[in-house]
Amino acid sequence: MAKNSMKVVYGVPWIEVEFGQRDEGWALFMDKKRCFKETKEAFDRGPYEGGYCGPERPLVAYEIPFDSLDAKLQKSIKKDGKVHTDNHWAPRFKGQAHSVKED
Repeated sequence: MAKNSMKVVYGVPWIEVEFGQRDEGWALFMDKKRCFKETKEAFDRGPYEGGYCGPERPLVAYEIPFDSLDAKLQKSIKKDGKVHTDNHWAPRFKGQAHSVKED
């Protein structure tokens, strides 16, 4: 059976928790290994006095079809290999979820 060759990016939802919880957009990555590494690092940096800002727990990266991103996000992620979206952005389509271990 042929493997699906659709181009995907890896997306991690972010939140801020202080006096409640609010969306802080998504971190999108072209490379899965970079996604996992930087998500773990962001999780470790996230706590601050009275709150947390970083990836949602449990740490999960979703496959998101590259073609479903708008042109601005596509351009940014092609240039830098990663991008952080606006706070209220959410993917139109989410594929397979991958656990990002918190060890």
